[in-house]
Amino acid sequence: MTGFCAFRAGQMVECVDDGWVRAGQDAPPIPLPVSGCVYTIADLKPFGGGVFLHLEPFGPEIWFLSAHFRPVRPTSIEPLRALLAPLGAREREIA
Repeated sequence: MTGFCAFRAGQMVECVDDGWVRAGQDAPPIPLPVSGCVYTIADLKPFGGGVFLHLEPFGPEIWFLSAHFRPVRPTSIEPLRALLAPLGAREREIA
């Protein structure tokens, strides 16, 4: 894969656009990602100028365009814990 890719296998992503277009009128109904839900990338591949994601728990034959997703940033509560520390401890950290 050439160029920059914001995604990697094992990464968690959030669906930000669930305006899916069915492959055809006779296509069987399949479960699709829902906006606001978080999924894990099982695999990814470039195709036709885009990057497609295989997501858990969807089957290995179902791929989704990466433009419908954003990376989930890890969160940390360490800054909040620092606020709870006694005043003397916070002053020592600053010094």
